[in-house]
Amino acid sequence: MIVPDRPRLLFYGPEMCNVGSMPVTEHDWENLPLLARYMMNMIKICGGVGLAAPQVGVFKRAILIQIQKEPREFLSLINPEITRMTGREGPSYEGCLSIPPSGNGCDVPRMETVVVTGCTMRDPQTRYSYELQGLPAIIAQHEIDHLNGTFFVDRVNDGKRRDVLQKFQTWKGVWEASGRPFPYSATRTEVVNVT
Repeated sequence: MIVPDRPRLLFYGPEMCNVGSMPVTEHDWENLPLLARYMMNMIKICGGVGLAAPQVGVFKRAILIQIQKEPREFLSLINPEITRMTGREGPSYEGCLSIPPSGNGCDVPRMETVVVTGCTMRDPQTRYSYELQGLPAIIAQHEIDHLNGTFFVDRVNDGKRRDVLQKFQTWKGVWEASGRPFPYSATRTEVVNVT
């Protein structure tokens, strides 16, 4: 597993769409702390609440999900699986760091409670189960979708999908014309716990 050495975020397109990620194996364990730091830094730079390794060009099954807002706390998981979904399915307004600009999103059907099983980046040898409700459950479903090459726009009707992707293409054209190397900039530093 090679972790990028500078800020990198892949955008919606053929490099990520319908591209599944490989499991994290024992050979990857020594790089997990570096990957966790890198992904956390990208979340701080971009202002996200979750991130999947494929979004930074690492096609391994690893995610970060915000499980608490204040103080801000993230759960790092490798090889995560949703093992149970309960409650009702309802609309959740979602956007994605890989489909800018900020605020570009739509309602997506998601389950309100999920049980996610996986190892943490701190302890890659032990599998844990976490019952997540509300926003953390939605983030987990969204990020695990990324590991399978699926975006939130793949779960909505053609009209919503077209609207989101049209806004993204307009934003992308303006950004590319600006000649700027990376579209996000750090606005603040913050203390974040990662488990």
